[in-house]
Amino acid sequence: MKYIVAIIACFSIWNIGNAQVKGVVLDDAGNPAYALVYYKGTQLGTVTNPEGEFSIGIPKEAKWLMVSSTGHYSDSIYVDPAAGSFREMKFNLRENNTLGTIVIDEHDGGTHINGKDPQTFQVMNEKELCKAACCSLSESFETNGSVDASFTDGITGTRQIKMLGLDGKYTQILFDNMPAVRGISSTLGLSFLPGPWINSISIAKGAGSVVHGYEGVTGQINVAHKAATMKESLFLNMYASSSGRYETNILSNQAVGKNWNYQLQAHGSSSQKLYDTNHDGFLDNPLVKNYLLRNAWQYTGAKGLRGEYGFSCGQFNTESGQINHYRGIFPPDIPWISNSKTEHAEFTAKTGYMFDEHGHKSLGSQINIGYNKQHALYGSRIYDGVQKSARVNLLFANEIAEGYNITVGASATADDYRESLTSFVGNLNRVETTYGAFAELNASPSERLQIVAGLREDVNNLYGMLFTPRIHARYSVSEKTSIKISSGKAYRSPQMVVDHLSALAGNRTWNLPILPGAEYPFGFQMEEAVNSGIVLVHNTKLFHRTATFTVDAFHTNFQHQLVADYETAGTFSLYNLSGKSFANAVQTDFTFSPIKRSEIRLAYRWLDAQTTYTAGLKERPLVAKHRVFINLAYATKENAKSQKWNFDFTARWLGPQRLANQSDYVVASSIYSPGYWTLNAQVSFFLKENLEFYAGGENLTGYMIQHPIYASNIYAFNLNTDNLLDASQVYGPMFGANYYVGLRWRIGQATKTVK
Repeated sequence: MKYIVAIIACFSIWNIGNAQVKGVVLDDAGNPAYALVYYKGTQLGTVTNPEGEFSIGIPKEAKWLMVSSTGHYSDSIYVDPAAGSFREMKFNLRENNTLGTIVIDEHDGGTHINGKDPQTFQVMNEKELCKAACCSLSESFETNGSVDASFTDGITGTRQIKMLGLDGKYTQILFDNMPAVRGISSTLGLSFLPGPWINSISIAKGAGSVVHGYEGVTGQINVAHKAATMKESLFLNMYASSSGRYETNILSNQAVGKNWNYQLQAHGSSSQKLYDTNHDGFLDNPLVKNYLLRNAWQYTGAKGLRGEYGFSCGQFNTESGQINHYRGIFPPDIPWISNSKTEHAEFTAKTGYMFDEHGHKSLGSQINIGYNKQHALYGSRIYDGVQKSARVNLLFANEIAEGYNITVGASATADDYRESLTSFVGNLNRVETTYGAFAELNASPSERLQIVAGLREDVNNLYGMLFTPRIHARYSVSEKTSIKISSGKAYRSPQMVVDHLSALAGNRTWNLPILPGAEYPFGFQMEEAVNSGIVLVHNTKLFHRTATFTVDAFHTNFQHQLVADYETAGTFSLYNLSGKSFANAVQTDFTFSPIKRSEIRLAYRWLDAQTTYTAGLKERPLVAKHRVFINLAYATKENAKSQKWNFDFTARWLGPQRLANQSDYVVASSIYSPGYWTLNAQVSFFLKENLEFYAGGENLTGYMIQHPIYASNIYAFNLNTDNLLDASQVYGPMFGANYYVGLRWRIGQATKTVK
């Protein structure tokens, strides 16, 4: 009830008639530019959307409207509040390619803490992503203090992310503002987008926008593809590592006729070296052969019509298990091996139309059609899964008054699942459909206050009615300090098998409270949680240099949850939550540029995540209560030949993590992993402005778990039968130091359609 009251209060705010400045920010090639738009000397500001468009009120003290974008000269225009509304403002930012001959007073880092937007917390641009190898989306958070990347288990090599102390399945992933990585792909789908294809990553902690659906318990991560914003006609990225991993990415961008642009993207990766550095008899890293292709088109028509359309497909193959099987010297016994073949195809379409030249009113549609197929072997168990999905989202946006914009719409989603698991007695096949409607108001009652309030109602054929209220607000306490608050509800349809692949990495017996022949969802409730948070952002000067201090606190409380119970050795149980389940997260961030072209980012995070199991309320396994993050970056000046060096260093310390029971002789509540440090470093050399060579190392401390697979040595000759074999409790690296080299080559100038 409190959410309804809060949102009704927001909708009743109607006492403002501020003039507005609307416009678009483009780079010198005519591409939309991500930029910060703000008034000099005030705390009022905003950021451009993926199309480079912005809208901002005009405060009484307004004088200069500033526009700033990474890698470009800033621009500004004088604004007179008494002159009324401004329309059709257009900024063309010139690329800053003369760093060797001009003086730069501030360093623009690759990660921007957003104090202006009530919803977005942090933005990682391409510069930040180039600080590490970033071979896939799951590996793109190595230099980020808010999102963790880890392995799901000690055998398959599958990577996952965590945010606010909870698994990545509770974070909604968007590709170009459309939901992705869901259903069968909820775990493996992070590999469907190679890192070199990414232009930027926007991270929103807490409840996200209702426009994208009812999911997203801990937040939303929106990933923008690079191709549509490429300045070059061809981009080549190559990578090779000491672990035997090789990757190639090729991206091209060209114009076709007067109204169309197209991009072709290709990715291939392979890893075929056999390593067992911890001598447990199993491969440290899986053998991999992957490829992915994508073709995207953009249409820019007359009278406000625009469209973006894309098709991608790929195949991902992994093999792992006992190393002697791959050496061809395994004894007559049946080896424990794991392999997976995943096929992925997706079509996306976004079409928009602006009814007037000022952009006051617009209509848009988003369409996703996807296909995912997975065949996997885990020891003696086989999993087969096919998901066919379709989603349609219709949006209508309208400026109902100066400073008040509303977006309303309707959506429909259908997922057809066909799944099977060896020895599972129930029927996993089902068709899940959801129909919903939503409304979101973005109100700016004053230059200091901005409120985003949303409501949506959905009908799910398996779980019934789903009501989703959410609210976000930003208040500028002063010119340098902003406070943001958010609260909202989120739901998630649990995936019984693919959400818990780590339970298949071993021989744990699955214990499920269902009857043979029972219809899905077997009495399991839809997961439901409320997330509330507060963020403080303070910008200041320290020794005459820019510094930003941020502290945020979030509380996630589950009303319904599918509990994954690893607490009994040799078994894995799934059941509905009966009791409490929550996660508290507090994080502080400090960003400082002590000298020119340098940046220091420090972060500390405290987590308290607990769930009620059959044995009572316990800390969630594999969650470090304490985490320290350090990132240092420095760039030299460009010389007359456009040559320069970039140096990046990242250190992370993870505190002890509770491990679930793996032995009949040990009390699980007393088992904690040791705390440990990991160090990553990278050096980049720009031979020319468009040619970059990089070399780096990961896990330079060489720390690794010596026994990630419990009982792998003790039961060397009956690994497929003993249920104590378990690789689910992986708390750190399983491979020592890894070194890599690569290049990024930007060739030619992209051709663009006439706008």
